[in-house]
Amino acid sequence: MGPRHAARAGLHSGAVPPPEPSRSRVEGLDLARAVAILAMVLINFQVFLLSRPGEQLDGLPWRWLIHTPSGRSSALFVTLAGAGIALLSRSPERGRARVTLLKRALFLLAAGNLLILVWRIDILHFYAFFLALAALVFLDFTRRELLGAAVAVTLFAALLDYAFEWPEPDYWSVRGMATDVLVGGIHPVLPWIAFVLVGMWIGRADLTDRGTRRRLLLGAATGALVAELASTALGALAAHGAWPGPLARLLGTGWSPEPLYVAGAASTSVLAICVCQEVAERWPRATLVRALVATGQLSLSIYVLHALVGVGIPRWLLGLSRAMDWPALTLYWAGFVVTVVLGAYAYRARLARGPLEWVMRKVAGATPPVAPRAPAAARREPPRWPWAFIALAALALAAIRVTGLAPPTLGCGEPVALEGRAASELTLSCPRRTYLVRVDRAREVRLETRSSLDLYLELWGPTKRIAADDDSGEGLDARITRRLEPGTYRAVVRPYHRDFGPFALVVE
Repeated sequence: MGPRHAARAGLHSGAVPPPEPSRSRVEGLDLARAVAILAMVLINFQVFLLSRPGEQLDGLPWRWLIHTPSGRSSALFVTLAGAGIALLSRSPERGRARVTLLKRALFLLAAGNLLILVWRIDILHFYAFFLALAALVFLDFTRRELLGAAVAVTLFAALLDYAFEWPEPDYWSVRGMATDVLVGGIHPVLPWIAFVLVGMWIGRADLTDRGTRRRLLLGAATGALVAELASTALGALAAHGAWPGPLARLLGTGWSPEPLYVAGAASTSVLAICVCQEVAERWPRATLVRALVATGQLSLSIYVLHALVGVGIPRWLLGLSRAMDWPALTLYWAGFVVTVVLGAYAYRARLARGPLEWVMRKVAGATPPVAPRAPAAARREPPRWPWAFIALAALALAAIRVTGLAPPTLGCGEPVALEGRAASELTLSCPRRTYLVRVDRAREVRLETRSSLDLYLELWGPTKRIAADDDSGEGLDARITRRLEPGTYRAVVRPYHRDFGPFALVVE
């Protein structure tokens, strides 16, 4: 905590000077928190306000906008929570720090359970358990132990997901809440506590040291690319039958609890934090940087604001639930971003903390004093030549996302005859595939996808859709079983929301 701590003792302590860079505060964390919350707002606006979110895929720029923050912004947000916990763990009053974390956990549990009444995808009640576990179990772990625990949690969560199918929990029961929080919710403890542990690991590094920061940058960029390329390669093997089908669900990088997702999202989170710290140090007094830092410092209030106001007004008062197209949604999101960034900058120029941040401080107590970091030994910057390979790998990954592993198919929307099994790929430039299914006699026909993706399968007759499915197959695979009369039918494969990659379609 910086030297301005005493001057910012409370929300209503009077006017304070406009926020300026603090030499002791790692403001790259605040900047990264702003990036995370604004990207989360974009994703949540899609969920509640975009019409036909799984089908509106016209236009490559919109597909990039759908795909890029998917599964990454919330992982960054949770990783930053771990970094904040790491700063608390530097307090010489370790017992007081532990109590502060537990009080904050109780506050977030209460706030999250109130918010979940109107906001079903709340993340605050998960944060409560992240903070409590960190305080009770992980606060005294070394950096090496934190990374080891993150790997162990990730693998254990994947094994649980492979072995069990978790029912949709009835949250308002003891069993339902436990299922939601531990394994079945949107951000369950298993494996999302791994992001907290990675955050604690990076929070204990000296991000103000350029050599340390750039080594972390190099490692994180490598980890993110390796995870994505490995997922693509193994997904292609599974689609062609060269990888066991039941294991395909463990290969994706789109969402948890797949190990490659955790590895990729943790790596991109570390990458984003290091880049933000680099920006904060290079342009510490730039107006945009100061405004974004202020936004990150008010992230809890902005999160609740976007749920109750940003989504609530168009959804409940204006009747625009799932009624916006992409241009309208993008303009609305951009207007919200400009409003909250400018508002946060003006707010922080006069008041020390956001409304909810101030309430949480009053309830949970002040942050205990943090011991100054011991001077780190001077570290050389990493060599520059690995960045050439990383740049080539990033270009290759971008090309795969746009065109797939094979050369681009110009006629990707044209129907292809399906006999037995067909392997193909969904890409940014070709987000759906259509197949012709010919039935020579009346019989039962089963169509099923095989992939590591969350796909949506539709079966069409001459004039109307006959059936559609999302997750009736193995894991996230789609399956349709229907008795069909002789004729020609169309099977359409598309992402359920925003997944792209290799898949196979089987007809029996």
